[in-house]
Amino acid sequence: MGSVSISVDVGKARLGYLRGDRSHEGRGWGFRERESLLGDIIHSSAIHVGTPAMNWPSGGVFPAGDASYSRFARDHKDRREIVAVGANDGMLHIFAAEDGQELLAYLPGNLFSTAKREGYHYLTDPDYAHRYYVDGTPTVSDVYVASRSSSNREWRTVLVGIQGSGGKGIFALDVTDPERLLESNAANTVLWEFTSADDPHLGHTLARPTIAMLPNGRWAAIMGNGYEHSATGTPTSGQSELFVIFLDGGLDGDWTLGRDYLRIPTGAGSVARRNGLSTPAVVDTDGDQVADRVYAGDLFGNVWAFDLSSSRSSDWKVASGSAFFTTANRQPIMTKPEIIRHPQMPTSGNQPNLMLFFGTGQYIVAGDNTTTDVQSFYGVWDRGDSGLKRDDLVEQVFLREESGAGRVTDPDRWQELKVDYKKASTGDRYGWYFDLPDKGERVVTDARYRGGLVFFNTLVPTDPRPCAAGGTGWMMSVDALTGGAPVAPGFDFDENGVVQVEGDTTTIGGDGRIEKKSVGYSGKRYKPKNGVPGGVSIIGDKRYTTGSETDNASKIVIEALDPSQGQLEGRMSWEQLWRNE
Repeated sequence: MGSVSISVDVGKARLGYLRGDRSHEGRGWGFRERESLLGDIIHSSAIHVGTPAMNWPSGGVFPAGDASYSRFARDHKDRREIVAVGANDGMLHIFAAEDGQELLAYLPGNLFSTAKREGYHYLTDPDYAHRYYVDGTPTVSDVYVASRSSSNREWRTVLVGIQGSGGKGIFALDVTDPERLLESNAANTVLWEFTSADDPHLGHTLARPTIAMLPNGRWAAIMGNGYEHSATGTPTSGQSELFVIFLDGGLDGDWTLGRDYLRIPTGAGSVARRNGLSTPAVVDTDGDQVADRVYAGDLFGNVWAFDLSSSRSSDWKVASGSAFFTTANRQPIMTKPEIIRHPQMPTSGNQPNLMLFFGTGQYIVAGDNTTTDVQSFYGVWDRGDSGLKRDDLVEQVFLREESGAGRVTDPDRWQELKVDYKKASTGDRYGWYFDLPDKGERVVTDARYRGGLVFFNTLVPTDPRPCAAGGTGWMMSVDALTGGAPVAPGFDFDENGVVQVEGDTTTIGGDGRIEKKSVGYSGKRYKPKNGVPGGVSIIGDKRYTTGSETDNASKIVIEALDPSQGQLEGRMSWEQLWRNE
């Protein structure tokens, strides 16, 4: 009985440790000493939840009358604002936005383990070595669904959290009323968890979900199946697959394929050589605020288009039955495609008439930081075709790289080759690409479109040690239609606070091939002292870039952008179209 009592006592002490009790750090039970109660936040971004502002319509598949979204928004316009973020102390944290008070800390059930050096108890181990836990950015939306405590559908604000490299699972929380985020109300707050134990085709959930209304009238979290999934013995084991997880599924604790969730396989991958689908871009092609098309890349270098336009979920499938586009040499795609309407081509005869922008490269497992395979950035037009390859695109080129500081791509490449987009006069091309010139350079964060330009950051690892974050990269901005240098300066290259010709452009030509002229820079090297650049963040007329060495706000690189360029012009991705950024 004595050993049982000790086991219970240490278990209680460990639970207290996770809840913030520091009385046993380095003494008592000898738990690990912490510098901070809050664990490190690496791959999770903080999400703000305030006044409902989704502007969902009334009628059709959306509720109307007394159940309309506008009434819900009015009734909750003064609710307490919160901030949610995942951390590697094993928890999804929710804080009050006004003062930072913690309102809730959620520990996903699938991360519990009794194994040595695993689970939550490992966080108390004095010999603890860093481990990922809740290491992904949550997604939040207002949806009309039932809950575990009520079969009646009503508007709720639902948070869907992921674990990134920390685990193979996602979870959904009802955060409608921050005043009810109480331990005593936990049964009503937690809607469900969905993990690899429910379906082993789900891998590490680095692929962030999008919450959307679908043509069958159900709300769902749409995501790729992620990486390193363990399924065997089924026809689709090892393939990249799209998961559609209905938010009203699994409320009874049971998950049934076809009823509570769907998997749409691509046919690419096997148990011997496992593939994985990355973060999808969810699109509403006809403007009714119902998602009907999804694009996502995979680790084999394919970009897939999924057709969800039918009101019958059994009809949802890979569009055209094959990959929309395939990169060269199976260049892996980890990023979510950025999607816009084609700015120049007419929609008639070219449906869906969308441009996709994405880069290639992998940076998720040991050894990735030493790979030197050539990676690329692509701009590809979807006019309903499939099976596209690099030969269907214009190969864009770099004119020069100035002392490692600035890059320039060819703004006249298309004219010199006398090519154009397919069905534009005698055109036969579907877009453009260029190979990244630095050794080991790759793209592992999402691109952003603004005012005719595509902004994205690249990563160049320089430290061969496993899990090292050393390196540098480039902050790129190129013409969306051609991949060439901007005709006018797109950003504040010389960092004097304004975007202007002097200091923010460079001169090309004058060599007999083309006439001498000024163009904007296509890229700028990220300051080596800041480490590896993170993803692109654009707010108003500023570009914000953090790096692996950013440890305070003063180290964030802030650059002015051309204020005449429209920030949201032409965007089509679901979250970008219907949510404020």
